[in-house]
Formats: sequence, C-alpha cells, structure tokens
Amino acid sequence: MGIRWTQEKLAEYLNNFGKPDIDYGINDTPDKGRESKLQKRCEDFCRRNGYPYFHDRSRKKNKAGWPDLTICLPKGRTIFVELKSEKGELRKEQKKTQQMMIFLGHEFYKVQSYKKFVEIIRSKI
Repeated sequence: MGIRWTQEKLAEYLNNFGKPDIDYGINDTPDKGRESKLQKRCEDFCRRNGYPYFHDRSRKKNKAGWPDLTICLPKGRTIFVELKSEKGELRKEQKKTQQMMIFLGHEFYKVQSYKKFVEIIRSKI
C-alpha cells in the first residue's frame, strides 16, 4: 500500500524532488570522527533531558531511508534527525524520505555536529 496523492500534490512533490538540502539557518562545522560518536552524544542528550527517542539498533540500514532518530519533544512535537559524519551525504532513499516528510509537514533535519543538534532541539522547546 503506497501513498495516494492527487495529481497536483504528486506534481508538487516531483517538482521538489532533487532540490538541495534545506538550510535551517544554523551554521556549524561538522564534528570530526565517526557518525556513531555523534549518535551516542545525541542519544545521551535526549536521555539527560527526558526526551524519548527511537533509533533502530538492528545492523541493517534503516528501512526506506528512515532517519536515525525519531525524537518526541514537549508540546506534542516529533522531529526526525538523520545523523551524518563530517563528509556524510544523504543517500538517494534518504533524500526521498526527507522530501516526502517535509512535503507532508514533518520536521526533518540532517545533522553533522552535536552543536547543531542541541541548537535544533533547544529551538523546538
């Protein structure tokens, strides 16, 4: 079962597909090191601050480009965060998921530094 869109919504989505990542106005320098180190720091931040999160711990890549973290924030907000190493880029399926989520009104962030992660979370609470 797939998404059922009107022709207009499908055309709008297809028109937006392939556009560069959205800039959320947070300037930062990517962290050095492995993505797993960034993942641990972000998860620790969520635990310390009482924000439930989900991360698929199976050794398989997330299904259909699903983001690394789904985070529940105050006031009923849920955000999706894809973590990347310093030189990491979104894969094709991740870009497609990002664009679909944004099109549907969800908040999706590509994060390459702990500083950016914390600033995004703090801007949402």
